[in-house]
Amino acid sequence: MEIKGITIQSFCDFHHVEQQQILAIVEFGLIEVERQEEHIIIPEKQVEHLERFLRLVNELGVNLEGVEVIDNMRARILRLQSELNKLYIQAGISDQIQPDDEYDIFLGE
Repeated sequence: MEIKGITIQSFCDFHHVEQQQILAIVEFGLIEVERQEEHIIIPEKQVEHLERFLRLVNELGVNLEGVEVIDNMRARILRLQSELNKLYIQAGISDQIQPDDEYDIFLGE
């Protein structure tokens, strides 16, 4: 079965990062990878997460523990935002929901 994704080598070449940095993120448990023959594949659904994690680490200097906390908080915010939107719809005020572009950029949506 072929996995849709990108090899770790291709990802590193494109983003100009070392494989060791990606492997550290994998070992910490922030993303999951697949092995296909002698290649390590980053599944398509994990690529966006990995890019976000690299920005936090490389641009903001966040350590992996901090990245984990930020990712968990982001997931919780997205769940709460979804619940709030459902409540607005149930209350019949869904036409008043205005997306906050700054907020959406932060959440990566």
